[in-house]
Amino acid sequence: MSYDSLWEWNKYSLLKMATIFAIMIILILVFYGDYILYKIPGNLTLTLYSYTIFGMIIVSIFLYLFRKNPLNTEKYGKAFTFLKISLGTLWIIDGILQLQPEMPYVFLPYVIIPMMGSTNGELYNIVLFGVNIWSIHPVIFNAMAAVTQLFIGIGLLIKLNKVGNLFVLFISAAWSLIIWIFGEGFGGILQAGSSFLSGVPGSAFVYFIISIYLMLVVIGLNKKEVIPIFMAVVFLISFILQIIPASQFWSGYTLSRIPYNLIFLYQPRFLSNSFLYFASSFITYDFYWNMFFSIYFAICVIFWLYRPFYGAILTIPITLFSWWVGQDFGIVSGYGTDPNSGLPIFLISVYTLIYTIPSKNYFPLNFLRRKSSAEMQ
Repeated sequence: MSYDSLWEWNKYSLLKMATIFAIMIILILVFYGDYILYKIPGNLTLTLYSYTIFGMIIVSIFLYLFRKNPLNTEKYGKAFTFLKISLGTLWIIDGILQLQPEMPYVFLPYVIIPMMGSTNGELYNIVLFGVNIWSIHPVIFNAMAAVTQLFIGIGLLIKLNKVGNLFVLFISAAWSLIIWIFGEGFGGILQAGSSFLSGVPGSAFVYFIISIYLMLVVIGLNKKEVIPIFMAVVFLISFILQIIPASQFWSGYTLSRIPYNLIFLYQPRFLSNSFLYFASSFITYDFYWNMFFSIYFAICVIFWLYRPFYGAILTIPITLFSWWVGQDFGIVSGYGTDPNSGLPIFLISVYTLIYTIPSKNYFPLNFLRRKSSAEMQ
């Protein structure tokens, strides 16, 4: 092994170790916060983890059957691997968070029901249907949710054959839609006062798009314009939500409510102070803040369609800002079940910068031009 190869190997190994270490520290802090806040009867916790262990035994059998073998080896490239591992890591984090001992009984009153308060009509009834099912046996359904997410995550991190990859990705896409509908209320798109800052379009829908894209790669359709067009649609929806009068973002109260609602959650004081600062700033300079966000989202739409390289660069700072100020990093509050939409969108942006756009002049709508030219001929 040459010196350069050794350095390359050590560099990525250290990066992986640092990432794993950071995730472990964060999850330990989250579970420690739960230990302080909630006192769950031991028998309920034992029941939850017993169901989970039984489910993971079944998962292990399935994954063993779909393991990669020399006769069915597929190579999809570094870009595929990066996105697959990123999605798998997110699913594992979600599965671990779902196994917080208080989650069977905290999930509905602290996560779902507050979200239902801003919905009405058919959307309310759809989410209520999921709530009623969960209420039948919250412990076993929580264990099933955790096992499903861990199954997807582990399946994406290990090497499987083509059928195994397609199966796991199909489950990932299907489960993402279930979470997006019943757990996120369609990502808040149809709720008053929702914004890219607060998590639109919902992390589960981002998982869904990534899963579909990876499935296309596995079957031989590497449609790399899928991600840029998806991101353009996300920012177009965010732009519309930001400017329409019904959202009431032009008045400081509605915009400031996004960080203000995070102040009272259990978390470090410096985070609460930062939310208080931005809530105050959003009230004082409401018009200017909303004008800034609206213009920023519109610019992101244009760049994701015409120059995704620069669209990804623009997306990273606004995504990290939203993940902090509007989403509290998804899991810091103590009963989060996923890192919210900020982290997966950030990973999509990094993926775009590193792997899919070798030229800064890449134009994802070229496939439309080629199609039109072919039709004319």
